[in-house]
Amino acid sequence: MSRPDDTDPRILYQDPYVTVYLEEEERLVVLVRTSCQFPSIAALQGCYRSVIQVYDKLGRSGRSLLVDSRAPTGRNDPEYERAMFALLPAMDRGFERIGVLVQTAVGKLQFRRWKGVDGIERIISSDEVQLREQLRAGAGRPAPRR
Repeated sequence: MSRPDDTDPRILYQDPYVTVYLEEEERLVVLVRTSCQFPSIAALQGCYRSVIQVYDKLGRSGRSLLVDSRAPTGRNDPEYERAMFALLPAMDRGFERIGVLVQTAVGKLQFRRWKGVDGIERIISSDEVQLREQLRAGAGRPAPRR
């Protein structure tokens, strides 16, 4: 993940699976998924419940979320999908805009499919610069409904 400036990010949470940091000047919360695979659904749930607690403590109003999911190998087995469907609304609701960086067309399709489950609008792209511009352009106003 490239940084738009040379400042050190304010790390809010870090474990073997994710790093969450705040780019205060942009009111942007960034979640970077590492390439480390979750050894179990319980590990996935524990990780993302911790992330949810961080988001809840920080506050989401007036902030955008950028999720970088390019590093891990994709996974779409039914157990994983059920766990993510249960967690995503609690992770994503309340942010003004949400952008998701993906590496593959399959990743893009997966996040689009998840919108059908939780109804949350996410901007999905493999171009980080463009995605950051879209999040910046939408700061202070809700994401458009499509």
